[in-house]
Amino acid sequence: MATSAPAFTAEVERAVAAAAAYYSGADPLMSDDEYDTLLAGIALAVEASPELNEVEGVAGLLTEVAAGTISGGGVAHTTPMLSMSKSTDLDAIEKFAASVRAEFVIEPKVDGIAAVARYVDGNLVLVATRGDGGAGEDITDKVAALHVTGLPKTVRDSGAFEVRGEIYMSPSDFEFSNAARVASGGEPFANPRNATSGTVMRETVRYEARVSFAAYEAVCDDEYAPDGLRSDKYWERMDAAAHIGFRPARGLFPTLLDDTSVSEAIAAMGAARDAGLIPAPLDGAVVKVVSSAARERIGASSRHPRWAMAYKFPAVKVQTTLLDIERAVGRTGNISYTAVLAPVLVDGSTVERATLHNGDFIAERDMRIGDTVVLFKAGDIIPRVEEVVTAARPAGLASYVAPTSCPECGEELNRTGAIWRCASPTCSISAAVAYLASRDCLDVDGFSTAIADSLVERGLVKRLSDLFYLDAAALAALPMGETVKGNERLLGATVANKILAGLEATKSQPLNRVVCALGIKMTGRGMSRRLAAAFGSMDALVAADEAAFLDKGIDAVGPLRAKAFVAGFAAMAGDIARMAAAGVNMTGETPDAEDAVKPLAGLKVVVTGSVPGLSRTEAAEAVERLGGISSGSVSKSTDLVVIGEGAGSKEAKARELGVKIMDAEEFAVLAGGAA
Repeated sequence: MATSAPAFTAEVERAVAAAAAYYSGADPLMSDDEYDTLLAGIALAVEASPELNEVEGVAGLLTEVAAGTISGGGVAHTTPMLSMSKSTDLDAIEKFAASVRAEFVIEPKVDGIAAVARYVDGNLVLVATRGDGGAGEDITDKVAALHVTGLPKTVRDSGAFEVRGEIYMSPSDFEFSNAARVASGGEPFANPRNATSGTVMRETVRYEARVSFAAYEAVCDDEYAPDGLRSDKYWERMDAAAHIGFRPARGLFPTLLDDTSVSEAIAAMGAARDAGLIPAPLDGAVVKVVSSAARERIGASSRHPRWAMAYKFPAVKVQTTLLDIERAVGRTGNISYTAVLAPVLVDGSTVERATLHNGDFIAERDMRIGDTVVLFKAGDIIPRVEEVVTAARPAGLASYVAPTSCPECGEELNRTGAIWRCASPTCSISAAVAYLASRDCLDVDGFSTAIADSLVERGLVKRLSDLFYLDAAALAALPMGETVKGNERLLGATVANKILAGLEATKSQPLNRVVCALGIKMTGRGMSRRLAAAFGSMDALVAADEAAFLDKGIDAVGPLRAKAFVAGFAAMAGDIARMAAAGVNMTGETPDAEDAVKPLAGLKVVVTGSVPGLSRTEAAEAVERLGGISSGSVSKSTDLVVIGEGAGSKEAKARELGVKIMDAEEFAVLAGGAA
């Protein structure tokens, strides 16, 4: 891995983006193996050049739970909920097991959402996510609305205790919940982990959903709680949990070590998982010390317990035939390639399509339609083609030559980079519409990607701004698939009116969210806030040339971004004008000399923990509004850290580095005064 500052920073940004997608439940940006390899390279580069540790995001990647991409919530954990150190090397797992010099167990590593459930006098009173390890988000009400197997709402025992585990979807949970989601007008989830996150973390779920809970720890010091939960032995704590209604993770596939090695036990678990015999999505096996006293003796780092280690199962690989290569245009014009395959069973599900990355990926492998290809599920989630079996190639197959025109509009593609792009604003409009309506942009209540797709397919939305000119009757009559009996199902007046009300409400959203909603390349939430603060109006942004973007001194804006911004705003000028005519807000605070005396002018600010009255996005917006630069990780370059309830490791890092600290209550007052 290159250690030049720009190259290293780009690798760090890739890793942070991948971690954020994984821990938020979004579609993964790379496989687990790719991420682990990337992270290992970053760690080696920092070890060789310690000054690279100052690059933003590095500290979180290497030292914080969830790679520093998730802030703690309002629920402080009784003891830290750390993540496992992982390895794909069985020899390393064997050495770890030998090194702990203590009794250990091996159990399945369930791929879901880590959570803690607290009970008082037999009643479930709280469910919270792991968050940043020190504090998590309260999801009690969300879980209460679901059917959860293995997580009882009441138990017969008294006292206070908590059980930790993984919320996940079993194959039957996934099948049932996906069918119910589609029947309600939603788009089917791609995989169980995304389905779990998308169901559990949503504010409201408008369909019946089922999830499961696999317990992997009990924490208890209450003398009135069940005796077994206070045992020093891990397996006794889990047996006690099972006795009162929980489903321990170790019960999914019990391993016996009397006559087998650690490697053999893990291999047996992997074989059972590959054969579909374990009713849970597994991505590995966990080796953990049994005794609580031994665990305390062995200790933990800020990120991982030293008394446990996880083995990551390798991706399942099969061979099949490449039938065709399809192209599509992404939200920002990127051309993607998808392999159409002869149906094949991979890790318990039938796969007929797989990603091919880009044109270079196809060309480098001399991939030809009709070839036998090796297929695997990267991170057990994304089907991907890994290689071509050239020895099995039939005679006479022609090399694949990727077309140079856009598959949607026919315009010539920009082929200057590895990923070819179409600059036409008319391409991939359904994805652009769904992005505009998403929570981090204009936040249109009741909207979904399925609705966006149907609007585009029926011709009701041909460009982004059409969304603000929808007719109520036409929207109510929008086809949304079929009912279980095969009849056409319509969106209906109730949902249509809700969406129209949501669109009306978006017209008062701040300028930065409108900028973000346009989907212009290289603009995201943070950059949109900076652009809005620097220019003050959409007219100024549309009129700006490259020099204007560079002269503003906006953090992280260089020639490449300036060029992309000029092209992006020019391409969206027509839609911007129509949105403005519909009443969408196009102005913000006008930059003037007073900006220099704003309370946080020029400061790099990290907000960690909960801020009274503000969501995580709103807190970041407040930082920018107060003249600061919002950041997600604490380093020596950080000027101020706002500490709220459940701040966790970022607070400790700030104090260690001597960074100035502000209480969340004080920040909330400051933010309110600047609104």
